[in-house]
Amino acid sequence: MAAWQRNFLVRPCFLLLLLCLGVLTTTSASAHDVHLTQSEGRWLKEHPVIRIGPDPDYPPFEWLDGNGHYQGIAADYIALIEKKLGVHFQVVPTRNWSQVIRLAKERKIDLLPALAQTRQRKSYLLFTQPYDRIPGIVVSIQGYDSIDDLLGKRIAVVSDTYWDDLLSDRQIDIQIQHVDSAKFGMELAAMGAVDAMVTDLASATAIIKQTGISNLHVIRDPRKRLGSLHITMGVRSDWPELRSILDKALASITPREREAIRSKWISIRQPAFWLDRDFLIGLFAVLSIIILLFAGVITWNRSLRRRVEARTRELNAAQA
Repeated sequence: MAAWQRNFLVRPCFLLLLLCLGVLTTTSASAHDVHLTQSEGRWLKEHPVIRIGPDPDYPPFEWLDGNGHYQGIAADYIALIEKKLGVHFQVVPTRNWSQVIRLAKERKIDLLPALAQTRQRKSYLLFTQPYDRIPGIVVSIQGYDSIDDLLGKRIAVVSDTYWDDLLSDRQIDIQIQHVDSAKFGMELAAMGAVDAMVTDLASATAIIKQTGISNLHVIRDPRKRLGSLHITMGVRSDWPELRSILDKALASITPREREAIRSKWISIRQPAFWLDRDFLIGLFAVLSIIILLFAGVITWNRSLRRRVEARTRELNAAQA
């Protein structure tokens, strides 16, 4: 084989090999590499197991299923970070969120995967950058025009949550009814045992889908006083290295990965076309026209029948 023929065959193969190596390197770097300092890497080696305390009943963010398996948005983030960092997150099962908070204060839990930053929690937790944001809402069976109508009313809120801390800080003139889970609070609101329930939009949607509650509606919050729930990860306050490591791991998660996690657990279903407002208005207009035309035809037939009957009587009278 001539030298020019060998070069003609070898060069494209060499370029193809370089291209494949580049693709593999890029994929590996984007999927697994989190650029840590030497001290952070050393810290991870010294802490290969990190205890996490998920809320056992907080869909769609996190919960424990019937078999004790960790599920939800935060669970998927934890699984992804676990692969990126090469550590093991050990789930500490609990009865409710209040127990999670108590164990976090006692440092029997190292990481809380899904919670919001509050003034009260800063004394024992460090917080990562938020990785999700969900608006807060108030639901009720009563016909309140806005949340201003809730003064003096009984409002359900899950104990030790962001909403509990928020309402306590603002000292609003309401009667707070503490509950163990958002599901139980919404059931109380649906039965009228409390006047309203404060939660977030994603949790309310998941619970309504799960339980089939259909008589609750959202109370308007025109001044956006509830704001939004910024979901972060809470790290025990004596582990600032872990907070820095988690921030870098969260920053390495691509927008596509984030959207895949979110769409897996928070699905916005398009309503059927016959429930669309514009369609219903058009249908009502068409039906109204048809009814008017039908009524006009009936009226015309009756009038024509009366005229024929009157003419017939006139003819009969003339013949007589």
